[in-house]
Amino acid sequence: MNVESVFPGFPPPESAQAPMVYVERKLTWEYKHLVCSLTGGELPAEDTLNKMGAEGWELAGILTYSRFAHFYFKRPVYRP
Repeated sequence: MNVESVFPGFPPPESAQAPMVYVERKLTWEYKHLVCSLTGGELPAEDTLNKMGAEGWELAGILTYSRFAHFYFKRPVYRP
């Protein structure tokens, strides 16, 4: 069914653009710090990292200091 069959003699309407709607939510970040020993071979396993990714954590940086690796993760938290 088209417009001409419902309203004969009337031209079809021009395409309309949907209005922009802005929702005010405050974006903050939540952080997680994970420390692993480089000498003991206790780096995070792939399944641990995949689980953290599924929970919304994103690796933001890695710092190695002495015999330790510091993994810094972040994820967005939206508050009204």
